[in-house]
Amino acid sequence: MNNLFTIRVLSLLLALLVLAFSIWQFTKSVVKVQDARRETSRLQLQTSRPSQINPGKWVLVANSHGAAGAALQARLRASARTSDVLLSRVEIQPKDNSKPSIVRANAQVSGSVQAIAKFIYQIESKAPALVIERARFNRDEEGRIDLDIVLFGRMTIESVS
Repeated sequence: MNNLFTIRVLSLLLALLVLAFSIWQFTKSVVKVQDARRETSRLQLQTSRPSQINPGKWVLVANSHGAAGAALQARLRASARTSDVLLSRVEIQPKDNSKPSIVRANAQVSGSVQAIAKFIYQIESKAPALVIERARFNRDEEGRIDLDIVLFGRMTIESVS
């Protein structure tokens, strides 16, 4: 009789444990569904508002192609100074009428491998975005790297009021 009572108590405890586990799983599922609905409604609200794009972050803002070229040249000089490379030449290419929003430049720099890597990183990672189109590396006997690059940035004409 005592054995039967123990089995019934253990069965009841096991049933309660299974019930508690099921309630916990159900509650967890409900919370996940609520979180997903909340995130969906947040994203729907976010896409219904017009996004504020800062053109200064992505493009060179200037009055003309020449001014954008000067800004590009200044950016290359600043990047060369902070990365300890020698910038020996920067040539802004003439405006291409088939791509009027592009400003291209040829540049030649030299320095250690670490300095060249830092220079390239600064060009491609800082705003406004610049893209290296072509790069040619040469190494001299002392281990210095000469880098000849063609790069471009997008520009927008600033309206004068």
